[in-house]
Amino acid sequence: MSHFPKICIIVTQPEWGGAQRYVYDLALGLHKKGLSVTVGTGRGEPVLLNKLKDKGVKIHQFAHVLRSISLLEEIYAFVELWHYFREQRFDVVHLNSSKVGVVGAIAAKLARVKKVIFTAHGFVFNEKQSFLTKWFYIFLTWFGFLFTDHVIAVSEYDRHSALQLKIISPKKITTIYNGVEQTDQYFLEKKEARKVISQKIGHDIPHDAKVVGTIANFYENKGLRYLIDAASRVVRESSKTLFIVLGDGKMRKELEQYIKRYKLEAYVLLPGFFEEAERYVKAFDVYVSSSLKEGLPYSLIEARSAGVPIVATAVGGVPEIVGTECGVLVAKEDSKKLAEQILAVLKHGAHFEARHDTFLLSEMVEKTLQIYEII
Repeated sequence: MSHFPKICIIVTQPEWGGAQRYVYDLALGLHKKGLSVTVGTGRGEPVLLNKLKDKGVKIHQFAHVLRSISLLEEIYAFVELWHYFREQRFDVVHLNSSKVGVVGAIAAKLARVKKVIFTAHGFVFNEKQSFLTKWFYIFLTWFGFLFTDHVIAVSEYDRHSALQLKIISPKKITTIYNGVEQTDQYFLEKKEARKVISQKIGHDIPHDAKVVGTIANFYENKGLRYLIDAASRVVRESSKTLFIVLGDGKMRKELEQYIKRYKLEAYVLLPGFFEEAERYVKAFDVYVSSSLKEGLPYSLIEARSAGVPIVATAVGGVPEIVGTECGVLVAKEDSKKLAEQILAVLKHGAHFEARHDTFLLSEMVEKTLQIYEII
């Protein structure tokens, strides 16, 4: 058992996504080992907190931890975090997401927390932005690292990008892959998965349809406009192809307008959020990811585990998941190439064996616990 009886894991947003999935799995894994774990988030719909509460994990929602940047709110957030850390006397504070990673690290160190850990789920400075904005975020990241004992990168890509910028010592950063524990039995078979999705969209998926699917929150970084553009090219060549995006988010209206502009209402479907959406990936003949920026996406790990052929943009840690044995990589922001590779897989077919050998949840939990203990 760990020598650190009190652990606090914090992520900025409480809505469900990749970072929240990581926090959920890690917190539950540590909780099952008998450790005292509290998970904290900022304001918002407490999806993550409710799921953890149901599992008996202690939770806390901060009033002033927000995703948007505001100097006044940052001051309030710092005071709130510092007071909470001092009151609870945590041995380990484990921060997730760039925003809370800086303010939370400073607050934790000044509150005399023994160990401060940060997990990088894709560095913000790797996003498309102006020169000055990029270097502003590089500086903030470096500054936050001064108050951090160790950084966990979820991909070698992220670890190398930090080392190349010389914002951290090689001794202070370790790559630990996200892990899953799904077996073949976890995923619904194609017929059953399509039946569930059909109920959500309000009509049956034709038995002879080819389905290209993805799981994504509707954020700019998911590149869904490029996916819709690719869909317009694909359906011109293959009219029996459907595109299904499982998820939701603030860009829904914009994406619906984009679909309407292309006259793709019958071909691109947005059925909304699915609980445990990964269980339905076998409904897809091709799993596609059009992301502009990623850390190490769970959805691709799960598609790989289910043996579904993948076409994905080569961003972040994606090439560490998608090799020639399970899919095809294309450049980001290239709808034409994305469409060509989707059509190639649909036309020629592809069969990949389900792979459960690399991205294991048990390893993720154990290696993270080792970081807590050795630093």
